Amino acid sequence: MAADLARARTYGADARVRLRLERLVAAGHNLLYRDDRKTWHRMWRFVAVECPAAVVSAWRIVLIAFLATLPALGGYAALRERPALAEEVLPAVMLERAEEGKREVAAGRGYAQAQAESRAGIASYIMTNNMRVAFACFAGGVVLGVGSLVSLAFNGLLLGGISAHFQNVGLLAYLWTFVAGHGVLELFAIWCAGAAGFLLGLAIVRPGPYSRRDALVLNARVAMRLVGTSIVLLLVAGTIEGFLSTSGAATWIKVTVSVASAVLLTLYLANGARFRDEVAAIA
Repeated sequence: MAADLARARTYGADARVRLRLERLVAAGHNLLYRDDRKTWHRMWRFVAVECPAAVVSAWRIVLIAFLATLPALGGYAALRERPALAEEVLPAVMLERAEEGKREVAAGRGYAQAQAESRAGIASYIMTNNMRVAFACFAGGVVLGVGSLVSLAFNGLLLGGISAHFQNVGLLAYLWTFVAGHGVLELFAIWCAGAAGFLLGLAIVRPGPYSRRDALVLNARVAMRLVGTSIVLLLVAGTIEGFLSTSGAATWIKVTVSVASAVLLTLYLANGARFRDEVAAIA
């Protein structure tokens, strides 16, 4: 581009051509030699300030996302009442793990316990899978929020049904000892992703004083920060799940990590609360 500008000046190209090339060269220079410290500062502000601020600003929508997972109670009650339903409604892999559970407990092993050398790969797989679920919750928002609602309700039903099945075979503590370490962050991340989807649907269904286009732009700004929060939390949760939850660490260690995660998440959101007015949806 700089060479083209030099030739344009040398051979007296049209003034409009030279002006266009000068602007492109200037823009390229600014992009190439920009201050990386400012870039990192913007990224840090997005993660540390704007994302939690968006969660606090949209807390009512996040609460609705939480309520959308309450079918977990129905799934739990149904399988406690009719244990035979498990074979019809639960994934085969969960039935197999429940079957293996008694042998694992007798051998002194935990749920999905893995060798140390394989945990990095497991963590990577878990992060990828959890993000797939989160993006499904978010993307469902474009269908007037119905897709997000269905995704959250389905995952809630599944969680409740799995818990009931493991309790039916006397292995509830075995399952939830595994979930304890990463569960707080993982569940909250899914609620944030679902809330992001609801915001998109809300902008279409109830745009308020704005046009649907403007409402979608305003809510998408908050929704993307909710998705950012979800990604950050899922990365942390996936790391904990891959390296701690699948290890033979004592139950008290996993519970301690769970409590610490909840405390740190609260502090993270409290920091964002100070800036909630900077990131607001039309909800």
